[in-house]
Amino acid sequence: MLDPPVVAPFSFPTVKIGDRVVVTCSVSKGSGNLEFSWLKDDKPITDHHIDILRSKLSSNLEFDGIKSEDTGEYKCVVKNPAGNAFHSSRLVIEGKDS
Repeated sequence: MLDPPVVAPFSFPTVKIGDRVVVTCSVSKGSGNLEFSWLKDDKPITDHHIDILRSKLSSNLEFDGIKSEDTGEYKCVVKNPAGNAFHSSRLVIEGKDS
C-alpha cells in the first residue's frame, strides 16, 4: 500500500537582485516513485537562470542570480499513485514592490 506524499514547508530567504538562492522542497512522508514539479504563479518555470534539480526525496530550485521578474509565488507539487501534495512560498525581492 502506497502512502500519499506530504510536502515539508519551505520558504525563501530575503533576497536582493543578483543574489544566488537555493530553496529545497522535500517530502516528510510518501512512498513509491515520487514525481516533483515546480510552478511559478501556476505556470511551468522556463527561465534559463533557474535550475531544477531532483533526487529521490527532494527537489531544489536554484537561482543563479535573482532578477526582478523572479518575484512571485513558487509552488512545489509532489505526486505518486496514491495522491499529490504541494507547498507554495512567495519570493519577494528586498526593496522591490510586489
